[in-house]
Amino acid sequence: MSSQDMQFADPEWRPPEEREENANSRDQKTSPPRPINANRYEQPQGQIVSPPQEGYLGQGYAGSQPQTTWSGPSRPTPRRQGSPWRWIILAFIIIALMSGAFSRGFSGGGGPSPQPSFGGQSQSFTFQGASTIVINAGAGDINIHAGGSGNSVIIQETTDGGPFGNPRNAIVTPTLNGNTINVNEDQGGNSDTSFDVTVPTNEDLQLTTTDGSIQVDGVNGQMTLQSNNGNINANNDVLTGSSTLSSQNGDVTFSGSIDPGSYKFQSNSGSVNVTLPSTSNFQVNATANSGSINSDFSSVKITGTQANGTVGNPSAAKQAQLTLTSDSGDINLNKAS
Repeated sequence: MSSQDMQFADPEWRPPEEREENANSRDQKTSPPRPINANRYEQPQGQIVSPPQEGYLGQGYAGSQPQTTWSGPSRPTPRRQGSPWRWIILAFIIIALMSGAFSRGFSGGGGPSPQPSFGGQSQSFTFQGASTIVINAGAGDINIHAGGSGNSVIIQETTDGGPFGNPRNAIVTPTLNGNTINVNEDQGGNSDTSFDVTVPTNEDLQLTTTDGSIQVDGVNGQMTLQSNNGNINANNDVLTGSSTLSSQNGDVTFSGSIDPGSYKFQSNSGSVNVTLPSTSNFQVNATANSGSINSDFSSVKITGTQANGTVGNPSAAKQAQLTLTSDSGDINLNKAS
């Protein structure tokens, strides 16, 4: 058969040599199938091609720096997840800004607050005669001192609203009932209000605080001073009538003089310290359940946890009656120098 006839002949009729040659060429052109479940990141997608480097020529390179290129398809960049810390920091910043807006000063009664960053108000009252102040505070301190002009009373409030509280919530508006001023802190406020009160020398006081301390300086009058978790200090005062200074978990300290009347100084978990002039006239009964009793007055007899005696002129028409009590602290009855 001629070569021209063999060109159009059926492959099966071609000579065995040509059939074998064509089969080999087809096998070379056919690429192996790609596995179905293969991970495309584990299979080589290309190759790294590095162009030849040129030599160093002294002061600089003669050609461009050698570069490494990726000839295969580009890989997808993994998506980075946002860190939760930036959202936490942002939340703190927002809270701080809001707290700063709420803690601006608030003034009332026509007077500016001396601590505008904490909020507060100052109010003044004038009476024709003697007056009584009744304050019921939460966790704030109460400070009373004499120095008012005439019969005027000035009440200054300062409030710490804290990082999450509005200080205006705890601002208290005093109410008047005759010559009695009543100040009752709103216990629902998320803050502590302290009171600094300037009064005339003669003033009756009824002061109560839950977690604060009470300080009274230079006042003459009948007093009821009570604190659950704070100290009570009364200095240079004159007690009249029937007065009580009491603390559940704090020290009770009094230094001054007493008129004929009935007086109680007591603490459950603190010491009781009373200092009186050497010329005082009084009868005393003291009890210290878990502490010691000390007295500068020789006429006071101490027996274990009890002490009693009469100081001054026993024939005086009227004597003051003192009751000193401490459950887990010492009792000190001191003579003023």
